Amino acid sequence: MYWLLLLFIYFLLDLSVKPISSLKCLDDSGKPVDWWILYKYPKTKGSQSRLFTGVSYGFITANDQNGWKLSAYDMTSPKSMIARTLKPFTVAKNCLIGHFIAISHHAVMHHLPSLIPKYKYSTNGLRNGQTMMCLSLSMQELANVVNANLLVARVYVYALYIGLEKSALEPKQHSDLYALIASKTCDSLRVETWRHPPGNPLPSNCSLSKIEVENVSEIKLEFKNSNLTGSFSSMCDHSKWAMSRKKAFNCVGDINRAESQFNRGGGTTCMIGNKNVWSSYNLILSTVINVKMILILRKIRIRWRS
Repeated sequence: MYWLLLLFIYFLLDLSVKPISSLKCLDDSGKPVDWWILYKYPKTKGSQSRLFTGVSYGFITANDQNGWKLSAYDMTSPKSMIARTLKPFTVAKNCLIGHFIAISHHAVMHHLPSLIPKYKYSTNGLRNGQTMMCLSLSMQELANVVNANLLVARVYVYALYIGLEKSALEPKQHSDLYALIASKTCDSLRVETWRHPPGNPLPSNCSLSKIEVENVSEIKLEFKNSNLTGSFSSMCDHSKWAMSRKKAFNCVGDINRAESQFNRGGGTTCMIGNKNVWSSYNLILSTVINVKMILILRKIRIRWRS
């Protein structure tokens, strides 16, 4: 896999080397923000909409959380939020290591090699949807992440819950990460991940006690700064995100719901208690593969066979 759908960017703030403002996540206008989430949309064959050219993206930021905005730029532009954010690291060789930490299976280094040392969005990433997340962390916050997660997870495995909850999952646990999250939050989870074979993608799950893990099947697009609308199937989306059914709980990660993922490192970062972000994701949630419907279809199939 050459493309990472999630990008965790953690900035180690060191006044003696770089001004804090230059080591933060930057939004579409170049202003520093505590975090942003970017959703790059897939390239849809035959579509004339600018939404589905393979480089268009929407976003929400810490300073603008109430609904998705369609960016005036695209992923190839040096003015895109990902290009602006990575600029300090693409112009200074000596700040690549020590001041840029990419966590989630060594995301940037291994899955997006063309971003550093020179930002360039490859044509390999046009076809499918992608999600990226950027977080600005202080030195102390970064230390907490390392102590609570990386040392436990042996570096290549990472999961962080922003808030009071932190967790890490090792490949030897051989389990569905999203089922683990659902049990921790005590709420059903809607999950959007890559569901193409091979790898044995997991169906929606109702085997957990009183909670369900349901696969998203379609995403719809609407923006607060544009009249453009559209939708696309999860089958052309490489994104890995999840949201609770009722609670304000959202995750962006790099693990698919598939048996093949049980034996590899990876994780997800979750926001707890942010109703604005939860509502923003709820707006684009078009269709889920409902567990009850699956059970009904199974019963019909059994009766038909008998």
